[in-house]
Amino acid sequence: MTSGKPFSLLIRFALPLIAGSVFQQLYVITDAAIVGRGVGTKALAALGAGEWILWMVTGAVQSFAQGFSIEASAAYGEENQAWINSSAYHSILLMLGIGSLFTAASLVLMRPALRLLNTPEDIFSGTVTYLTVLYSGVLITSAYQLAAALLRGFGDSKRPLLAMVAASLTNIVLDLLFVFVFHWGIAGAAAATVIAQFLAFVICAYSLRGLISLKERPEIRMDMFRKLIGLGLPLAFQVVVIAAGGLVLQNAVNRYGSAFVAGYTASNKMFGVLESAGIAFGYGIISYTAQNLGAGKTERIPEGIRAGLLFSVIVSGTISACMLVFGKQILSLFIDQSSPDAPEILNIAYSYLCYMAGALFMLYMLHLYKSALQGLGYTVISMISGIIELIIRVAAILIFPYFIGSSGIFAAEISAWIGAALYLMFMYYRRYGQTIKSIDIQKNGE
Repeated sequence: MTSGKPFSLLIRFALPLIAGSVFQQLYVITDAAIVGRGVGTKALAALGAGEWILWMVTGAVQSFAQGFSIEASAAYGEENQAWINSSAYHSILLMLGIGSLFTAASLVLMRPALRLLNTPEDIFSGTVTYLTVLYSGVLITSAYQLAAALLRGFGDSKRPLLAMVAASLTNIVLDLLFVFVFHWGIAGAAAATVIAQFLAFVICAYSLRGLISLKERPEIRMDMFRKLIGLGLPLAFQVVVIAAGGLVLQNAVNRYGSAFVAGYTASNKMFGVLESAGIAFGYGIISYTAQNLGAGKTERIPEGIRAGLLFSVIVSGTISACMLVFGKQILSLFIDQSSPDAPEILNIAYSYLCYMAGALFMLYMLHLYKSALQGLGYTVISMISGIIELIIRVAAILIFPYFIGSSGIFAAEISAWIGAALYLMFMYYRRYGQTIKSIDIQKNGE
């Protein structure tokens, strides 16, 4: 990442991640499609009713992993193997503790949280079943996310792709087996996801053998723990804050009944596909920025941002156009057409998809500038952007439905993207200049 043309470097890095993300979303979509078709529209709504409280946990775990990998990535740019080993070892210990804590807390607080969200009674038990299985596998999710984040931090995006391809195919096969053959319903779909993630972890962990050596355990250093927590905690807190706004959103969605929840869920499953390329390119920007910062080649960082802008315009525009043209046909895959609510559910889902497609470019801007700031070490700014998302999302949910009805819920979501993206853009251009000045002062002092 420290030499060569930034655009081609980032594209080569991002393409496997995009493919991996697509495969990851494939098994998310497969879960929804198989449950929606094989179990029914209420089962599909049950998946969606627990989506935000599930993402609060899995997103926080992923954010901790991404934050921890920043230190290893910078050490990789400096070619400091001892520091790579130390940061990886401390990261593993932290993730074991975090995963255990999140598992226990999630299982205890799940039912009260669903009650607070006004989850409809006709889907409540299904949502509990789905979350119980997935929360029981949080340690597996934690292990996989850390292993994949370390590989990306070292500039390896191909082996996480292989892991995700294997996991996705495994998940699809197990989904079909558990739901249609064993008739395990929602629990079967959740179990398939946990097993698939374990396979992805095994592949990523095996791939790290030549990059990290823990034969001689590094000395436990409290300063390393503090540094890693300082990098990971703001990112995880950002997820919790965003999820808090999402829970307010879910509460509003639940009030419109299970048919509305099913339509919202069907479209929300497409959200991962819409943003996957932006997230993947963002991972590339984190590694690119951190490695060039560690190598002292800060003049290359703006070139990477310009490459990101070009990428975002082309990809978000193409995806948005495809969703507007083919969205209804894709969404119909999630819906049992024999259900009397099927036409209503499809119209709700397509309406939300149109809102998301129209604002997709701003979502890509959010990922681009957030990733650049993370690579520079400004993870607290990412946390603040999450607070901004929370404020905008909650305010919009309280106001918009009074003027435009249920569509106000959709407008509230994209308003949060836009507000956070504008803040991150402003802070990047401000902080980058300050970083350069600080480095120049250090060099002159030496």
